[in-house]
Amino acid sequence: MRALIIGSPWVEEILAGRKVWELRSCSVRFRERIGLIRAEGGGIVGTAIVSVGKRCEHASVTSLHLSLQP
Repeated sequence: MRALIIGSPWVEEILAGRKVWELRSCSVRFRERIGLIRAEGGGIVGTAIVSVGKRCEHASVTSLHLSLQP
């Protein structure tokens, strides 16, 4: 399983359903279930589905839409 390492408080916001977009500096082409890893340690704390990954034309970032999965 692929995973994203996300710092606090953002990983907690994603897990609570209050944050559904994540910005990354690299291009992401996969659309699948991924693990969410707290940057401060602790392993996978949840999973989400990456459903959209759009490269921004005006900035060198990719925006990912995350849907929480039980």
